[in-house]
Amino acid sequence: MKAQAERALPTALWRALALGALAGFVVFLRIVERGEALSPRTWLVVAIFAASGALAAFTVSLLAGRFAPNAPRLALGAATGLVLVPCTVFAFFAFDRNAGDILWSLREYGLLDTLGHAMIGLTIDAAGAFSVTARPYLLPWPIVALGLGAAAAFAPGRRRAALAGIAVAVLAGFGVDAARAQGSGAEPDAWSREKCARYATAWEEATTRMGREGLSAEFVTRHDAFVASGCLADADVCPRSEAELAMANVLVILAMNAGMASTFPPFACRG
Repeated sequence: MKAQAERALPTALWRALALGALAGFVVFLRIVERGEALSPRTWLVVAIFAASGALAAFTVSLLAGRFAPNAPRLALGAATGLVLVPCTVFAFFAFDRNAGDILWSLREYGLLDTLGHAMIGLTIDAAGAFSVTARPYLLPWPIVALGLGAAAAFAPGRRRAALAGIAVAVLAGFGVDAARAQGSGAEPDAWSREKCARYATAWEEATTRMGREGLSAEFVTRHDAFVASGCLADADVCPRSEAELAMANVLVILAMNAGMASTFPPFACRG
């Protein structure tokens, strides 16, 4: 028992390093594959995934070694990659999104009220945003790679080697796709046909949800002309009213959620 306890910490550490590196690399490949530019925001996504993978693997390794030494390692690893890593990513995402509100609530209302009321609302708010923002970084293939990699890290002996080989093959296949996307000659910041289609969908969603009341004919006409050009016309849509500014802000957020964090929407005021 003592020898097993002494091995638990080194095992947990190497699993944490392995799964953290895997999670960061997987989401990096996904970012490149989607044509997103490497920016502070995308590097933050990589850091969140890497930290989540490391924390999930370390915690499960220590707890399993202490309280469930006979638990099936393969199932434990798969559950870590498929369930716990995304849940940990959500926790980091929620804190990053709402840290200011949480600290303000702690100062104004104290710990108990924050835990009892504010945290519930903030968690619901973060969950809604997470379901839109994080989905492209987890589906369809990244979650599969995380599950295989975590199962390989926890599996014993020969099973570990077999699963690791499958995980490497999956990553290699999608790594080739990411390299092709990066080397296709298209600038990550440029408007492509796919990005323009996503943006047009975001515009329709925003106008359906918010309506067009308060939007001037000039604003709508210039915006429609931009979309009709394949999003290639010069940015010349100037938001002047409160409703137009609100619409522009919503469209920027929707564009970011659709994987266009580095592509500039058409809002600019010239003279």
